[in-house]
Amino acid sequence: VAVNMLVGGSLVWVLAGQVNRIGLITWLLVLALVCTPVLLSWFRHRGQSVRKVSPRAIQRAVIHASLLAAVWSAALLLWFDGVDTQRQLVMAVVSAGMLSTGAFVLSAIPVAGLMWIAVLGLAQLVTLLHSGVAIYGYAAGLVAMYLVIQVLAVRWFARQANVRIATEREAERQGHMVALLLRDFEEHSADVLWEIDRAGRFTHVSSK
Repeated sequence: VAVNMLVGGSLVWVLAGQVNRIGLITWLLVLALVCTPVLLSWFRHRGQSVRKVSPRAIQRAVIHASLLAAVWSAALLLWFDGVDTQRQLVMAVVSAGMLSTGAFVLSAIPVAGLMWIAVLGLAQLVTLLHSGVAIYGYAAGLVAMYLVIQVLAVRWFARQANVRIATEREAERQGHMVALLLRDFEEHSADVLWEIDRAGRFTHVSSK
C-alpha cells in the first residue's frame, strides 16, 4: 500500500504539465483515501501474530483490492490518450508493474488477486485498444497473454499456500497427539522417561 502511494505521487509528478492539475490532485487524494485506512490498520496491529482471519476480513481485502485497481484504472482511462508518447510509456510501465506486483502480493487471498487482475487488466486492454494506434493492438495481445499467466499464477500460489497451511496444521496435530501419548505413558509406566536437547542436556525427567 505504501508503494501504491509512492508510485502514485511519482506518476502525478510525471504527468504534471500535460494533465489538468486539479484532476491529478483529486486522483492522488482518492488514492490516499483508499490506502490510508489500510496503513493505519497495519500500524495498529503490527507485531501481532495472526492465527486466524474472519470471512469479513477476507471480504474487506477483496473490496479494497477492487477499489485500488479501479483508482489505477481511472488514471489510464482518463489520461493515456491525452499525453505524449513518452508519458504513455511511463504509464504503461507503471500499470504493468502495479498489475504484476499486486497480483503477486494478493496471491495469498486469491479472490482479491483475481479481482485486482480483472479490473486493472481490463482497463489496460481497453486503453490500448481505444488508442487507435496499430502497435498498441499488438501490445494489447501481449497484455491479454500476461493476464492469463497471472491468473494461473495466482491460483497456483493459492494452492501452494493452502497445502503449506494444511501441512502445518497436520504437523501441529500430530505433535499434540505425540505429547499426549508420552504424557500418558509417563504417568502409567514404571520406567523413567527423559528428554534432552541438541546439546545433550536434560530438559525433562519424569518423576518416577
